[in-house]
Amino acid sequence: MNILPPVFRWLNHYAAVLIVVLTLIVLIFNPIPACVDCEFPNAWGHDDAIVARDATVLTVWLLCASFLAGLLRWKMSWLVPVGITIADIAT
Repeated sequence: MNILPPVFRWLNHYAAVLIVVLTLIVLIFNPIPACVDCEFPNAWGHDDAIVARDATVLTVWLLCASFLAGLLRWKMSWLVPVGITIADIAT
């Protein structure tokens, strides 16, 4: 009884959705504040260096996840960059 092929088939079909959901969960617990027109420094009590680091990590994750979805030819791979961007905007 080999269970791996059904698991790989499931992952191939739903990996893009799984990445978007995991990104949304991480951003819910660790949101990245985006202050466009702040009247004071350290918006929401966050240090600028920490916000810049978190934004860089999210940008690298967006690029790597998008390329990975394209290279592995996942189903619905277009959902990865769109979903990560929407998750970032929503949080």
